Order: sequence, then C-alpha cells, then structure tokens
Amino acid sequence: MLLIKLLITLVVTTFAANPSTFPTVEVVGNKFFYTNNGSQFYLRGIAYQQDTSEVRSDSEEVIHFVDPLSDPKVCKRDIPYLKELNTNVLRVYALDVNSDHDECMKALQDADIYVIADLSAPNVSIITDHPTWDLELYKRYTSVIDTMAKYENLLGFFAGNEVITDSTNTECAAFVKAAVRDMKRYIADSGYRKIPVGYSANDDADTRVASADYFSCGELDERADFYENRRVFQFDYPCIFL
Repeated sequence: MLLIKLLITLVVTTFAANPSTFPTVEVVGNKFFYTNNGSQFYLRGIAYQQDTSEVRSDSEEVIHFVDPLSDPKVCKRDIPYLKELNTNVLRVYALDVNSDHDECMKALQDADIYVIADLSAPNVSIITDHPTWDLELYKRYTSVIDTMAKYENLLGFFAGNEVITDSTNTECAAFVKAAVRDMKRYIADSGYRKIPVGYSANDDADTRVASADYFSCGELDERADFYENRRVFQFDYPCIFL
C-alpha cells in the first residue's frame, strides 16, 4: 500500500512540474524567443479571418461575424494548407468570447501554429474618427484575454488595428497606448503568463516611424511589446509582418 501511495505521489508531482512540453513565446529585448530553450522565434504569419468590414448587424448591439477559431471542421480543413505555406502564426481579427475555441486551438497547437488575437470586435474598437478608451472597450478587451490566455499557443494580443491612418489623427495613438498599458496590467494582475500586447499599424510614410517610436517609449509596463506594420522595418523592439 505504501509503495502504491509513493508511486501515485511521484506521478502527480511529475505532471505538476511538467504540465506541457509545448513552448510558449515571449518578448525579450527586441525579439521573440521560445521560453523552453531561449532560441529565437521567427514569425511566418497569415491573416486568418473572413472580411469583417461589412459584417451584418441586426441592431447596434448585435453584430454577426465569423469567428475563425470556433468551427473545428474549418480549422482542421485549413491546417494542411497552412502547413504547406510553412505558416507558424495566424492573426485573427475578431473572436466571439462566448464560443468554444478549445478544439481549434488544440489542432493548431498540434501543428505548431501560434495565434495572435485582436482584442477588438467590428463594433467595439478604438475608432480613428472618434477615439475613446472607455469601460465598454475595457470589458471587451479583458473578455478576450480571459478567453484566450489559457492557450499555450496564444502568442499575443493586438490592442489596436490601424487606428492612426495619417498625420491628421495621430492623437489616436494615446488611446491605443492606454489600452496597451491597461491590458498588460490586467494580464499581470490576473496571474496569467506574460503575454505580449502590441499594436498593428498601417503603412503611412509620414507616421510609421514616429508611431513606432511612440509605442516603444516609456516604462516597460506601458509600452507595446511588439509593433506590426505592412512592411518590414528595423525598430528597437519586435516588428513583424503579417
């Protein structure tokens, strides 16, 4: 009986110490790295979502869009094609927090594919013409974090998507950076692992460098962990092409 108890204790302890061998990815300095061995992680990404620019709306509160990670049949259908393209990261622009993403995320993990998820939704986002950072946005953003943080192949979150479009609306940057700051704090306060939070920019020649500088300045807990641009540039922190 004592031997059985010892064996059970050994098995439980082993699984507790090694819950998974799948490596998460973190930002250190200006690059992405695997957390298990410290080697650099290079992104080969694809935008994975049906167009959300013309989503159907029954009312101001009810917006219909296709959550690309909620249908396992579709995910499993697409994964072989994604692997043919040597893809290791998907970007998803809008998630339904009430849907189950377990099966799709597990299938992607089995294929060594990570996900970067936008925190906004087609009807709940920081808008260029009338930027805000309010309680409704905060609740939407944190609900996505709560939904996705448990997945080890969740690489990061976008706190804004092409909010700054040209030199006439650069004041929008302050709202996005506030979102980055608050979401990084929420992730830390919630006890989640350190998940990178970034910003996705458009390719405006007059603002792209200044925008990158702005999002990379300040204390670590308030600046963006990474910056995505339509072109590849060299900045002082991770810049990715999706």
